[in-house]
Amino acid sequence: PIMTKNVHFVGLDIACDDFAASIYQSPKESIITKEGIKNTFEGFNVFVPWLKEHGLSKTNCIICMEATGVYNEAIAHYLVTQGFRVSVEPPLKVKRAFDPIGHKTDAVDSKQIAEYAYRYSDELRFWKPKDEIMEKTKHLLTAREQFVKQSTAIQNAMKAYEKHIVQVSLIVKVHRQTLREIEKHITEIDKELDRIIGQNPSISKMTNQLKSIPGYGLLLSASLITLTGAFSDISHHKTLAAFLGIDL
Repeated sequence: PIMTKNVHFVGLDIACDDFAASIYQSPKESIITKEGIKNTFEGFNVFVPWLKEHGLSKTNCIICMEATGVYNEAIAHYLVTQGFRVSVEPPLKVKRAFDPIGHKTDAVDSKQIAEYAYRYSDELRFWKPKDEIMEKTKHLLTAREQFVKQSTAIQNAMKAYEKHIVQVSLIVKVHRQTLREIEKHITEIDKELDRIIGQNPSISKMTNQLKSIPGYGLLLSASLITLTGAFSDISHHKTLAAFLGIDL
């Protein structure tokens, strides 16, 4: 458990272009907030001095943010390399900790995340960058999903086009060629997924164990391992449910 005395909790609400930060020490003290910090390295170099202005350093604060996919990746990496303790929490878990608010802003969200970190300090797990193989697996799965969506869209377009009385054979030909190309790319991605996972014995073993469960193939197994950080981010079934966005 983290001792909350003399520890400041910083909540970050991160969007694509910028983020808001709030400093929380105890319910008796007012929350300090800064909005509109750019979600770039230039912005990070504004954020850390702002912390120092308020007496915060890597030794006396914990920085908490929600897992927002690619938006929080750069700031989390930056802060960890600077020696800060960083916790990346499932958004659903943070949301459950508060009563619904009618109109929320970035400032309100960052305050709630900071207060959440204070209230649940004994449950926080410190974030560390994912293994390179895990990151590559994640990127391949994302690319595959995009190709599958393209394939579905083209198939739907072909079905709709077949109903036209007057047709242009070139359109049908181009659709079929594009579909074949997409299917080829998906096959290539699947092979690369298998190859990359095979480079890490522990992840490969975990994948094979999951694949032994009925209904679990390579894709579902790889997705689950990537989502949970090879299950290192999961300590309880409720935490897994929060990561998956399931309300138990």
